[in-house]
Amino acid sequence: MYEEEKYYSDAFVIRTDFHYDLETVRAEWRELSKRVQWYQDSQTCLQYSANDTDKWTDGCGSIKRWPNLTEQDFHITNPLYHDTIFEEIMNDLDVCRSRIMMLSKNKCYSIHADRTHRFHLALDTHEDALFLFRDRDALTSARLLHIPANGYVYFVNTTKLHSFMNAGGPNRTHMVMCPKNKEVWR
Repeated sequence: MYEEEKYYSDAFVIRTDFHYDLETVRAEWRELSKRVQWYQDSQTCLQYSANDTDKWTDGCGSIKRWPNLTEQDFHITNPLYHDTIFEEIMNDLDVCRSRIMMLSKNKCYSIHADRTHRFHLALDTHEDALFLFRDRDALTSARLLHIPANGYVYFVNTTKLHSFMNAGGPNRTHMVMCPKNKEVWR
């Protein structure tokens, strides 16, 4: 299913075969989003760690906030998401540290590289919501990539230097997940 990743080690974004009815995902999110707590008004956790003091926000932001934990420690499904399309997606993909991440208009993240790859499912997006990937050594080369809201889950090689920007338009909302077995995705 992800055979092409072996052949395209430079690949940044690969569409997987996992596909969900986007209107169902959005409808459930509209209802669930009324009951979540947010980290810095931009992230909320679908999964948490047994060590968490706040199951909504402790897995948000940089994992560096928790030096003794890894993404794999955030594997317990938040009870709000039991028996939802979100739990189905997390089970299908066998993921951990799942979050809903929003980025508002005219905002971007710092350039960084994550410890593990990510899966992204775009809930709401637009053509000016873009990943930026660049080489560490080649400051003049960069790639801008867009993940469409089409119901497909995308494998994103976030171990490469990258950022994300919302260069205009409405909020960009993605479900972002880490593979439990990171070795599979190298």
